[in-house]
Amino acid sequence: MTLLLILFIVLATIGAFDVGYYHILKLRLFERPECKHEQIAHTCRGLLFTGMLAMVAFGAPRGGFATALLVLFAIDTINTIVDTFVEQDSRASLGGLERGEYMTHVIGSVCIGAAAMYALVTLWPHLGEPSAFVPYSGTTAQLALGVQALLVLTAAVVALELALHIRSRTRPARSNNAQILFRH
Repeated sequence: MTLLLILFIVLATIGAFDVGYYHILKLRLFERPECKHEQIAHTCRGLLFTGMLAMVAFGAPRGGFATALLVLFAIDTINTIVDTFVEQDSRASLGGLERGEYMTHVIGSVCIGAAAMYALVTLWPHLGEPSAFVPYSGTTAQLALGVQALLVLTAAVVALELALHIRSRTRPARSNNAQILFRH
């Protein structure tokens, strides 16, 4: 499970950079009506990834918990396909994805694919066991502490992106507010 925890730490870092820098700060996707479907896909991915982190943060999943983790990987794969389809239209007014963000997505995709395959191979023999989380030891236990911290950070980033998206969809546009305030 050590490799899976390392991959999740890398993925959480890549995801925080992608969402924080590209989606929120630079492109402000939450303010763009044409990005609505992409934002929904991103929120789903964030929730799925938060669930994945929770499934490995406190011990190695066995039985139903191992099955649940593998199901989360499968749903995330479907969500990634949907995101890829909606992203082209969503980013048309921006000229598509920037190279840096595209590379961030490629690296993230390679890492999540590696994590999914490693999880499948590692957890497959334990699917029939009773549902439990087997405590980690040694280096893996230390890495799990980092994953637990990233679980909190990831949940906060997902909540921030979702809150910005909801806020931008439920308030009048700034230009309308300015017109109302500064009428002669």
